[in-house]
Amino acid sequence: MNELIGLVEQWAERKGIHEGDGKTQTLKMMAEVGEFADELAKGNRDGMVEELGDVLVTIIVTAQQLGFDPEYALRVAYDKISKRKGTTVNGVFIKEEA
Repeated sequence: MNELIGLVEQWAERKGIHEGDGKTQTLKMMAEVGEFADELAKGNRDGMVEELGDVLVTIIVTAQQLGFDPEYALRVAYDKISKRKGTTVNGVFIKEEA
């Protein structure tokens, strides 16, 4: 994963995308999420894989633009969710309110 993150960051640098402020890349990320949802609605597995990859690329580039390490951000999120209590309903985790 680290190798792929590095390759995406290098690609963004070559394209000059890394210099953005994160706002427009976040909008691009949301557009890619919409494209993923469209493929999911169609049941197109190959399309879902491609669009999910595009979502990941935009997340990595957004992190790069904002000066965040995506692996560290994922670790912070995991540390938070790993302590949550709750139940799963129809495949969705519903966290217990404190």
